[in-house]
Amino acid sequence: MKELKLSELDYEKFKPLGTYENMVNPEAEKISAGENVEFYRDMISLKLGQENSVSFSVCTVSKRKQVVDLVEYHSNTEESIMPLNGDIALLIAPATPGDMIPVDRFEIFRIPSGTMVVLKKGVWHSGPFVLGDRVISILVGLPERTYVNDSIVVILPVENQIRFSNI
Repeated sequence: MKELKLSELDYEKFKPLGTYENMVNPEAEKISAGENVEFYRDMISLKLGQENSVSFSVCTVSKRKQVVDLVEYHSNTEESIMPLNGDIALLIAPATPGDMIPVDRFEIFRIPSGTMVVLKKGVWHSGPFVLGDRVISILVGLPERTYVNDSIVVILPVENQIRFSNI
């Protein structure tokens, strides 16, 4: 079993995998939308492939063992993930041809609460892990029914599973 340490988000390091923005405390360009209203425009985009609408879902996650034994990717769309009420960890690796899992290229990132990440098409990722003790709600954006139509899920053999620490 491989062991990884949790990495903080870094734009250059994350660029091959996707992008991210702090949606709660934005530093993006803003325009006024009236008294006491600020509008931060076009902060992050999500490419939906052939689809023309995005479906938002909520995933709730509680504390579990910090071992990744299952990964997935989506060939035809990007995916947005934003923890709403606490930090999460997400294992991510670059897209590869077919089911060739890039075990040695996985990294695990802390995704701070209120930060939206958008994963590029084909990027391998785990499900979220909470960093703390409370249940975390996560906003997920995908074309409707992607989990049925475009999710390639692989259960990792024990020798390829990844344990991580958030220290």
